[in-house]
Amino acid sequence: METHYDNPTQKTGVIDNSGIRITLTKQVRRNEASLLQLGVDDNPFQVIPPGLDVFISSGYCTERCISEAFKQSNVQEVKAFSLMQHSHLIGRAIKTRHFRNGTELKPLAYEPAYDFNFQEFRSFPKEIPIRPGDSFTVECTYDSSNRQRPTFGGFSTLDEMCLAYLYFYPALKVSKSTAFSPMK
Repeated sequence: METHYDNPTQKTGVIDNSGIRITLTKQVRRNEASLLQLGVDDNPFQVIPPGLDVFISSGYCTERCISEAFKQSNVQEVKAFSLMQHSHLIGRAIKTRHFRNGTELKPLAYEPAYDFNFQEFRSFPKEIPIRPGDSFTVECTYDSSNRQRPTFGGFSTLDEMCLAYLYFYPALKVSKSTAFSPMK
């Protein structure tokens, strides 16, 4: 579980009652799922210039990365079942593109009107096969027209991110495939 708190007005006395419930069982699951982070690594080298209506930043997960994960895990195919795309306040659109053998397949997800205040994992209507040699690109479109200074990649809500979190099974020995310095 991951929880982000944002308190820009420094309000005091707020009580959080979030939590998790854990159930233990002796029955082992048939499949164990994994989460793969795709996109642009959270870093200050991600720079979005101020004053632009449209600026696109892209992060790549190469076929080499995916193939190596399959090889280390001794798996031939996984099934993707859910995805969440993530950006911050100036994010306007996000697309997670899927490629196989140099051919672009149907995007895993596309949010042409991304809303920072409405983020959730969305289940695919049908599981999507992921195979060795597949690759992914996460494209984020930003609107920095109201900013007077550059926006950098980082964890603050006022910084930016360009990520997609992909759930799949069976689990692979990889958790992150992100680009470090994305400029497009």
